[in-house]
Amino acid sequence: MVGNQREPELKKISIDELRVGMYIHRLQHSWFNVPFYRRYVSSLRQIETLREYGIRDIEVDLSKSEVSEEAAPEELLARNEVEKELFKKYSGLPESPREERPAELLDPIGEFHRLNRDMREARKTVEKVQKNITLAMRDAGMGRRVSVDVTGDLVEEMIVSVLNNDRALLALSLVENYHNYTYQHSINVAILMLTFGKYFNWDRAELKVAGLGALLHDVGKVYVPEVILNKPSSLTEAEFKIIRKHPLWSEEILRVVPRMPPRSLEVASQHHERYNGNGYPRGLHDYRLTKLGSVAGLLDVFDALCADRPYRAAKTPNESLLFIYKEFKGQFTPGLFDQFVKCIGVYPVSSLVEIDTGEMGVVVSLNREDQLHPSVVLIQNAEGRALTKPIIADLRRRDPSTQKYLRNVVKVLRPAEHRVDVREVITNGVDE
Repeated sequence: MVGNQREPELKKISIDELRVGMYIHRLQHSWFNVPFYRRYVSSLRQIETLREYGIRDIEVDLSKSEVSEEAAPEELLARNEVEKELFKKYSGLPESPREERPAELLDPIGEFHRLNRDMREARKTVEKVQKNITLAMRDAGMGRRVSVDVTGDLVEEMIVSVLNNDRALLALSLVENYHNYTYQHSINVAILMLTFGKYFNWDRAELKVAGLGALLHDVGKVYVPEVILNKPSSLTEAEFKIIRKHPLWSEEILRVVPRMPPRSLEVASQHHERYNGNGYPRGLHDYRLTKLGSVAGLLDVFDALCADRPYRAAKTPNESLLFIYKEFKGQFTPGLFDQFVKCIGVYPVSSLVEIDTGEMGVVVSLNREDQLHPSVVLIQNAEGRALTKPIIADLRRRDPSTQKYLRNVVKVLRPAEHRVDVREVITNGVDE
């Protein structure tokens, strides 16, 4: 053995765990079955190539690798190109580059100022909704009937806000923090429902029915002891049985409310049902699950993943999308998740992202024709220094001579880890 040579530290991993910087000790197939022979993984493209050639299991030598063993690839949606290709499929993009649209149609600065203005108005709406939904929940907990007039008026105000600028209300739901999870979650699911409904071109009557159900979908939790709702450790079987009853309790509470639309009850009673029949409380599946019930289930999961809970930290919206894609296969109506990604974007408004230039920014505008290239507010330059006055960058812009994008998102970042207040970034001014 040569001098100070380290002992091999071999570990078997899946292709999903392979990262740039790892040293491959052995493949599941012969190296002759792949188009290169390079044990040290130096690029994301190599990982993608191995995947394309059917490599699923790999043995790596951690003693020769230059990455942290603990870091999981799914922690950041955009960490590797495979995930980008996955969401290219969902955004419906062609494989060949599009011609850049005329400059006059690209107005990221104007879009940002509109988002800035509309978020201030949206916050007033959300604060009013929060105050009144808290009172409605308390009334329900004391056996009083929820007022369909009061909650209906709240939903109407939210509809106006969504129709005016759905990105403002959506961004607010992703960056605001409230003291009570149940109330915050109910408001967020309503915002997501109305945003999704606008994307599907639902009329106002349909939006109101869906919004009412979403805003009150968890009202049955008033019968669940707080010690269970906020338990930081795993629930016992008995506690989980109680939790599983809350959709039925929501349905019971809303059923006796005069003039409550019957289809609003579908949202409350079915938001934990699953297309494959593995949900609760009734185990509905396939065609027995209604449209609003299925939509509510997806939105409920997404917002829950984005929230801090006593038993786990919040995921970013991008991490939540990837988690749903990987862990919830077959649980939602076919095609529904695809449409949701198209609706809120691969990089939803308020996402903190790293650009391949080394810059850092916050997404403030989407481009449904090219979801991988949104508009961002740059808050850090390529040298890593904070910008005293943030500037807008349109990631759709290309080099005229090569048609290559001038900037590309390479990572989605956690705001807390970089001490970035996303809400402050969005609501402050920028250089034009």
